[in-house]
Order: sequence, then structure tokens, then C-alpha cells
Amino acid sequence: MVKFFLDTSDIPCLEHWQKTGMIQGVTTNPSNLSKVGGNPTTTIQAIIKLFQNKDVSVQVTETDPKKVYEQALEIHDLGPNVVVKIPCVTDYCTIIENLVSRNIKINVTLIFSPLQALVMANLGVTYVSPFIGRLEDDNQNGIDLIKKISHIFSTHTYKTEILAASLRTVNHIQDSILAGADVVTIPPLLCEEMMEHHLTKQGLAQFFVDWKKLNTEIFP
Repeated sequence: MVKFFLDTSDIPCLEHWQKTGMIQGVTTNPSNLSKVGGNPTTTIQAIIKLFQNKDVSVQVTETDPKKVYEQALEIHDLGPNVVVKIPCVTDYCTIIENLVSRNIKINVTLIFSPLQALVMANLGVTYVSPFIGRLEDDNQNGIDLIKKISHIFSTHTYKTEILAASLRTVNHIQDSILAGADVVTIPPLLCEEMMEHHLTKQGLAQFFVDWKKLNTEIFP
């Protein structure tokens, strides 16, 4: 099963999409928390409650390794469905390994190479998050990165899931899934866009016209 996560911290938006049943989780980060403003802890707590039993990734904001570890534990304690998001930094490897040993789910973010993903999978993390759009900004092929990570993980039977991030187009979503992503995290506008097709609209309009020809008031 490919899972769709929503990449936002906007509560009204999350409430709307949660009702559809389309979304299996949420990813947050300092950038999208800053966009909504207010108390970030309160926002995260609301998201955790809204998406009970579904993974909610919450990123550390400290940089010193000792403080990152302490903050990761505090983030984990916010709720049973929290996944602690930690950047792919060598200095954090010991921290990540320790957290995994405590059965804490980890999402390693800012993945830009297959070897980064492999090292983190060796540590036993739940997710690795390759950034597609940002790689393309650097004139590299983000979808090819997912293919390579997927090949490594499937060949060596890793349980770590590939969470495709920094998706900017519907084609990014589709191509990431075809390349082997287990999860795609999507900005809200792409949720709307991926569900639209001009032939769907045309078909609905034609059904309506044809139904009117029956001139019936009651059905069934």
C-alpha cells in the first residue's frame, strides 16, 4: 500500500482532508509551522489528536547533538503516533541509533543520496525522506534517487520505508510512486490537483445532461 501524507501544519486544511479518508499521515517541519504562526507545540498537539493512530512527523529544531537527543525524547512524548524527524547529519547517527533502540520511530529528513539512505536504514529508522524538488533545483534527478534507494532496500530486504518529500507537481507524485516510494508527502494544493482531470469533469457534465432527458423527479 502506498501511503499519502499531507505536508502542512495548517489545522483547517488538515481537518478538511482528514474527513476525506485520503490521508494516512502528516509531515511537519519548522518552515510550515512558521507559516501558520502561533504556538508550535499547541499546533502539533492538535495535529496529533486529529490524526490519531496515523504517523505525524515532528522535526527537531536543536542543533547540538546532546540537545537534539533530549528534544527528540520530548517530541516523542507528545503522543503515541509521533515520528521524530531528524536531519541526515553524521553527528546525529549515535543519537538516532539510541532512539531506535528505545523503539522510537524516526524519520530521517534531507536525504540526497542513496548512501545516506542506506546508512540510516542500517540504523533501523522507520522512514528516510529523499527531497525530490530540491535535488532538481541542483540539476539532479530526484526520481532517479528514489529508484536507486528502492533498489537497494528491496535487494537487501530493508524494512525502512521511502518517504518522498519536496514534491512540487502531480508528476512528482506519480513518478515517485512508480520509482518505488512507500509514502508520498504532498502539499495541499497538489491533493486537489491530483484528484482532478478534464475528462472526469466532461463525463460528469454529460451524465447530468443525459439524466435530464429522462425528466424524472424520483430515483430510485
